[in-house]
Amino acid sequence: MPKLTLLDMTQRILSDMDGDAVNSITDTDEALQVAWVIRDTFYDLVSNEIVPEHMELFQFEGLADSAKPNYLKYPVTVTELNWFKYDKRSSVSDTKVNYTEIEYVSPEDFLKRTEMRDSSASNVTSVSDDSGVKFLIRTDLNPSYWTTFDDEYIVCDAYDSAIESTLQQSKSQGYGKVEPTFTLSDSFTPDIDVDVFPLLLSTAKSIAFVNLKQQNNPAASAISRRHIVRHQNNRHRLKQANEIHYPDYGRK
Repeated sequence: MPKLTLLDMTQRILSDMDGDAVNSITDTDEALQVAWVIRDTFYDLVSNEIVPEHMELFQFEGLADSAKPNYLKYPVTVTELNWFKYDKRSSVSDTKVNYTEIEYVSPEDFLKRTEMRDSSASNVTSVSDDSGVKFLIRTDLNPSYWTTFDDEYIVCDAYDSAIESTLQQSKSQGYGKVEPTFTLSDSFTPDIDVDVFPLLLSTAKSIAFVNLKQQNNPAASAISRRHIVRHQNNRHRLKQANEIHYPDYGRK
């Protein structure tokens, strides 16, 4: 099956349901309801990891907050982080890009390490977390390690105040799982592999029959189950073959 637009899938499901023919998902209330079913089914498949992972590069959001100069924020669509890098240039005049992976440490280790610093030193400052807990960071170094206390912010051990007033989005790199977007428009094509479309279509069709027609569609349900089993088996073989293991940073 080729990749399908949202309108293509809506029309196919409506046809099987003996619904009215449409040229747009907004032509009838029933067509729009079917489109919503497809959208919800898509996110359900993604959340249950039946749809292949969407691994992407991304940048973290800069806070530009002088009270938290060592903080960066996860993009809201990021659900899992594999690694975090920062451009550790040595000075303002340094033009050589130097992206370096920053070490992850647990919150407990982060506090243990930072608490060993001298709070009276000129190159050390105190930063307060939203909980009110304070910890000490260096102000004359690029970040060396990081943690997260709330799964929303990256908290680093240092920033170089001679180069920047806060950590910068433009100097950050992340790689991990990003939740794909789904747009309710006729021409929208879901960001999934071509072999996943039969699963999305059959599952959405089965749900649409139950939700909109109050009746089961055994054929669609059986097809959906077969596709789910096939994708789960394929995913299992891939992991065994490649032995891919990523550090768990807790953002899932």
